[in-house]
Amino acid sequence: MHNRIYQISTESIPEDDYLPADKFLDHWFTYKIADYVSDNTDRAEDIRSLKEILAKSAEFDSDSSFIIKPGGKEKYFQKAFLIFINQCIKASLMELSKFVSISELSMLVFNIKNTYCDEYGVYVSSDAFGTIPLDEFIRSTEIGKRYFIGATLDYHC
Repeated sequence: MHNRIYQISTESIPEDDYLPADKFLDHWFTYKIADYVSDNTDRAEDIRSLKEILAKSAEFDSDSSFIIKPGGKEKYFQKAFLIFINQCIKASLMELSKFVSISELSMLVFNIKNTYCDEYGVYVSSDAFGTIPLDEFIRSTEIGKRYFIGATLDYHC
């Protein structure tokens, strides 16, 4: 499965400072999440894709920067929250006999964890906070603060 890493900063990023894929050669990300990272991407298309992901949550400018709108975090997580709550209810109703079984429990725990923070989805990378899942980034954003997009990278997991 392929996905993207977006370089994000609170300041405009000159093209000369775009994050290169080779920064991930000896990086925890390529040991835990991805088997490789590549800079062979279409940045304009990747930004269009991010705009779709954040359509209800963010407002983009023509310079590839964006702000998270008031209520944007709630809109971004609304669907995941409902799935998360549903999975937690299932877990709370689980009988001990199912709790001791690995198959059903492991999938339920994976679903709970994944709906809270998708570790195999889109990532964001910055000198300020490292490389983190988009979900974690959205939780940490400041409403109305401007974020700039630099490089876009492809990764495979």
